[in-house]
Amino acid sequence: MQRDWKRALPESVTSSMYFSDLSENEVSNFRAWLAYVEEIHERVAEWLKPSASKRDGHAPDLRAFLPALELDVAINLAPGHKPEVRLSSWLMHTNLAPDGYGVKSHRFLSREILGVINAQGPTLESGKDKFIDWLRLHNMTLAQAIDGFFNSKSFEAAYTHLLAVDLMLSNIYVGLLIARLASFWEF
Repeated sequence: MQRDWKRALPESVTSSMYFSDLSENEVSNFRAWLAYVEEIHERVAEWLKPSASKRDGHAPDLRAFLPALELDVAINLAPGHKPEVRLSSWLMHTNLAPDGYGVKSHRFLSREILGVINAQGPTLESGKDKFIDWLRLHNMTLAQAIDGFFNSKSFEAAYTHLLAVDLMLSNIYVGLLIARLASFWEF
């Protein structure tokens, strides 16, 4: 599914007092962050598509694809050294956190997203096929979290979905590091 990276932010976000406190530059950086997350999702989805011309049903091979994905996810999760240039996830979590937020906030997430958040990640013994299945599931759940953000009817729901996006990216990053240690990431 091709996504519109320039989707309008949901009114539940743009009309909130938390969002109105952001500068024009921070809003622009926030939109760029969302676009980058969607770009990561699209690249993984494209890589996961089966094709007869792809090695082992996937292309490029793990050696070529996973380091590039690791870099993209690491850049996305890393705090910006210049807040005026990049709005970090931590800064978004801190600046956008609704007052009193946290009590049963997970109620805004679907059972599918919660299931993936609570699921065990890959292990050193998982093997390449299980890792690819795990990556596919996390990438699909990343898309659900992104869509949940854009479809949120309340600011709290939008904020919760942003946390789920970061959880999916963080889980993918940890999985990629485990893959580096595992025998199925052949170097």
